[in-house]
Amino acid sequence: MNSTRSILAMCADPELRALLRLITEPGGHWIREANSLEEAQGLVGRHHFDLVITTELLTDGGGLELGRWLRSWNAQLPILFFGSIWREAAENAALEQELSPCVVRPLPAPAGALRETLGDALRQGGVAPRNPGGLVLSALALESLIEHRRPAASQRLEKRVHDLAGVLARGRMQGLDPQELYRVHRLCAELHAAAGLYGLLEMAVALGKLELLFQRLTLGEITDFQGFWAQLDEAPRPSQGAWSPRLGGRGRARPRRHGPGAGVGRR
Repeated sequence: MNSTRSILAMCADPELRALLRLITEPGGHWIREANSLEEAQGLVGRHHFDLVITTELLTDGGGLELGRWLRSWNAQLPILFFGSIWREAAENAALEQELSPCVVRPLPAPAGALRETLGDALRQGGVAPRNPGGLVLSALALESLIEHRRPAASQRLEKRVHDLAGVLARGRMQGLDPQELYRVHRLCAELHAAAGLYGLLEMAVALGKLELLFQRLTLGEITDFQGFWAQLDEAPRPSQGAWSPRLGGRGRARPRRHGPGAGVGRR
């Protein structure tokens, strides 16, 4: 069976175009490049592609427009978005418009990790690879937490956390690697601490919920994700008092408190 795949790449940045060639050519993949939405549409109309890669989602929105058009043309064609800057508005827009299956991979990243992401996207038809939480949450670097100190950004992040948690919970039911769950749980804990350290209360609550979710998923204690998340949603906002969700299962886990004097744990 021929393993060569045809890939369409829409990327205006020369450095990123070179990076895409670096990670695709060793696999013997056939890659065509487009400089604009119109050129990409023309190529899709004339050729068969197994995967579309674009970096435009996180820059001027061109990739988002391409994604919508591709979904109307072929709902099953996988899309892989690369971006050097995480922008919550573009992320949420992609989710709200149901641009799925797709994978979002923040840059910079090692070429080996990018090749693995590419391989997962090709094998799984664009569905998020083995560690979807790590791919998305790794973009929530401390600099992003500091930069997006606006209430609206916190609200959008909470919605993004909810959507991501649902995807990952379903992945756990399908046998997602427990070690990957644990790693993402620890990442959530560090981001939770960072949000509290910088006074981002809404963001800290959202990440605290996700941290607790991953803790319970790692222990295999959750069988009803929707019910568990509904219990978390019943918890008061920071302005309403302490956050103390009513939880079932073994024991009653409470999120750690983080204040201006707390440090970001290194694990």
